[in-house]
This record gives sequence, C-alpha cells and structure tokens, in this order.
Amino acid sequence: GKVQQRPLAMLRALVAGGGRAVPEDQLAEALWPEAEGDAAHQAFATTLHRLRQLVGHDRALVLREGRLSLDPRHCWVDAWAFERNLTDLEQACQKSETDKLQTLTTRLFTLYRGPFFKDEPDAPWLLHLRERLRAKFLRHLEAAAGCLGEAKRHDQAVACYEKAIEIEPLAEGLYRGLMHAHLARGHRAEALAVYGRCRRILTTQLGITPSPDTEALARLA
Repeated sequence: GKVQQRPLAMLRALVAGGGRAVPEDQLAEALWPEAEGDAAHQAFATTLHRLRQLVGHDRALVLREGRLSLDPRHCWVDAWAFERNLTDLEQACQKSETDKLQTLTTRLFTLYRGPFFKDEPDAPWLLHLRERLRAKFLRHLEAAAGCLGEAKRHDQAVACYEKAIEIEPLAEGLYRGLMHAHLARGHRAEALAVYGRCRRILTTQLGITPSPDTEALARLA
C-alpha cells in the first residue's frame, strides 16, 4: 500500500533523539512545529498508533510518562550497533588489541553506509546526530589506523585511512597518514599517488596547496 510518511518520520526522529525515553514534546516539536497543546498531542498519538501498526509489534515502542522508547528486546537499530562498535574500537586501541581492531573496523565499514539519513532534508533534529556519528567515526578510524601502523599491520592501516578519506576528503592529515602507511610497506609509487590526489583535492576544492609537512613527506617518497 501507500507508504505512510509521517509514522516513518516519527521513527527517524525517535532514533535521532537517542531512541530511549525521548520526550513527546521533543518529537512533536520536530514533526509538527506549528501545532500546539492538544493538537500536537493528538497528532502524536495518532502517528504513534500508525507507527505501531507499521512495525507490527506493540511492545517495540514503549510510551511511559510522556517519553517514547524503542525496546531493544524487539528492535535492532544500526545507529546503536554502530556506536557500540565505536566504543569497542576505542577500547581495543587503548589496549593495542590489533586482532580485535581488524574485526571491528571491518564491521564498522559494513555498518556505516554514509551520513545518518543522508537522503533526508537537513532538519535540525537530524543534523546533530549526523555530524556526531561522522566525526566520531573519523576520529576513531584515524586512531585505529595509527595503532595498526604501530603494529606493522600496514595493509589494514591503509584500509582505515582510505575509508576515512572517503568520508572526509579534505582532511589533509589523513592523506599524510596514508602516505606513511604506504611508505612503511615500501610502496613509494602509491605514496606519491596519494600525494597527487591530496594536492588535486586541496587545489580544486579549497584553492590551497598542501602544507610543508605533506610536501616534505612527498619528497621522502
């Protein structure tokens, strides 16, 4: 049948709000910013009923004391799984558990399919989580690449740097990390190719040239 957009929007807003104990007022403000009082409450109640019908399980969505939650016993949320794996990745880096790092980065590459709700309009209630997940992923990917490089697992470090650059192609430091990883493998041509890519991106997108540190690294290659 016809897709019911408003219940799906409620689900997106619920996940964006953390998915647990999200106040009804917060969801109503996100979905019906012009509505007030009883009108907002009625719209919320009607939409929640329709969402429960779509999900097909009343217990999946729990409304308690004006706060809505997804019950993890009945729901799996990729954003939750993604953040759990990021936490595990951070701990693995701290403990230098390189075997675990490889498993976790592979899993994260599968989970991260681009910006959070990338096909949705840039609604304020989406932007915060979208940017937070992206920034957190980049930070932990770079840290994991460094740990893998120190453990001389340069192929895996290269994969981490490449994924990070795919997410943020203007971060010059990531190109330097990738160049270091290639040089550590003795792959000078690949390191120079990364330098060329970095130079083109910075020139065309920002109108600048690589920093002296990047230029010096290129000369070493």
